[in-house]
Amino acid sequence: MIRVSLAFIRAFPTCIVLSLALLSMTPNTVQAQTSSPVASRIDALSQQIVRQEIELDRLVTSTHLKNDITTIEKRRRQFLWAVINSTATEAGLIDATALFFTHTRHVNKLVRESTPEGTRTIEKGFPNHVSPSAIAGTLYPQIIGQEINFGGDLFELTYNVIARSKLKKQQLDPKRALKRAKELTHELDATMEERQKLTAEASQHKEVYQAEGVVLKDIEMALLAEFARQYVNARREYAWQNALDTTDLTRNAVGAVGNQISVHAAYIHDNRLNGAGNILALLSAIGITTRPYIAWAIAHTDSHIAHRTIARELPSSTDGGTPAEKLKMDENHLQDLLRAQAEEPSPRFSALNVEGTLLASPVEELDSRERKAKSKRVFDDMARSAIYGPTKAANSIIGVVVGYSRTADVTQHNRLSAAGNLTYTCGQGFNFCELWRERILDERHHHELYAEGKTGPQMLTARLKTLDDLSARLVQPH
Repeated sequence: MIRVSLAFIRAFPTCIVLSLALLSMTPNTVQAQTSSPVASRIDALSQQIVRQEIELDRLVTSTHLKNDITTIEKRRRQFLWAVINSTATEAGLIDATALFFTHTRHVNKLVRESTPEGTRTIEKGFPNHVSPSAIAGTLYPQIIGQEINFGGDLFELTYNVIARSKLKKQQLDPKRALKRAKELTHELDATMEERQKLTAEASQHKEVYQAEGVVLKDIEMALLAEFARQYVNARREYAWQNALDTTDLTRNAVGAVGNQISVHAAYIHDNRLNGAGNILALLSAIGITTRPYIAWAIAHTDSHIAHRTIARELPSSTDGGTPAEKLKMDENHLQDLLRAQAEEPSPRFSALNVEGTLLASPVEELDSRERKAKSKRVFDDMARSAIYGPTKAANSIIGVVVGYSRTADVTQHNRLSAAGNLTYTCGQGFNFCELWRERILDERHHHELYAEGKTGPQMLTARLKTLDDLSARLVQPH
């Protein structure tokens, strides 16, 4: 009797794994196989197809694993750069707010005044000027925070380039992975075509061979659909991260230069130059607010280009894969034929010593979880930037108004500056708290997944090991 173990699809998989279903054959089966060269060749080709599909699955999984640059380590580093900048900026803003609020009233001084009746002492109000060194002292912490964040962004961009260079050497960057997928698909199709021709020549068990060929084709189509998703994801993720780092680097550089101009303006008592510095600060604020939206637009555009590229280079990968219902129906049909074959006096020739079947994989859970986590990070970044970015813009606009104002009312200027700094202090405080909230929740979620062995790297590494084990366990053809 032939004992067969086939797993059925429980849900439409986003990834696949090839499971073993060893066919235990009686001596009569072996004798029957050796007496039919066509059957033996079909079995050999079937095993070759399984090996090629394992190789394609390995490429899909490796592409997924290696191209996910938004790792927990990267998110920790990005948090570090951002929170240092936020802490230093908040310290400077609190100092500036307190400083300008203490200079919102005229200073009354006793002066001697000469009159016809003689000299008398009166109390007179004078503009309450803020010391240039005190103004500079509120801006230096902000400049330091921006420069540290600038250095962090530059590090991340450099790291992305180095990581992509390593992927190119491993042939796992999207461009080279697509080239390899095309090669494997060509090999698979050629092997399947040869198997199909031999199946047409088979004198016995043709229906079983045909059913097995359908299942093997289903596996290939599911793998290609999964590769297409990972290819697009890799392109989108790389574009998204580079756009985020580049826009963040730019807005920090512009903001730091603007603050340095304001420091110089304070020392030389040039209000118009201070206004120019605040124009740059306003551009930095616009960068804060629009940064996640610009990155999203760039990533979305590159994703669209990636879809068109893979549809052109690997058309079969964009067919949507094999529907779960069809897979289950095809596997049920194959299993029914195998059961019927086992009841015959002369067992059928084994089409596969190792039968490849699609399983609903735990990696499907990973794909769904990654999509939700990335969508949440994008939403949080957009919401946080949309709230605290405009508060810096308000402070910068007030600085521009004060700088280019034609009036010389210093006390009124101080009141406006105090209000602007207070507004930005509240916004930056919100940003600081949100950064910590997001980091704590991310760490807690990662710790829970790691304890269960369900982080992305853990699951994908385990999947690669499973594929290696499957490849090693393939039974050589007789």
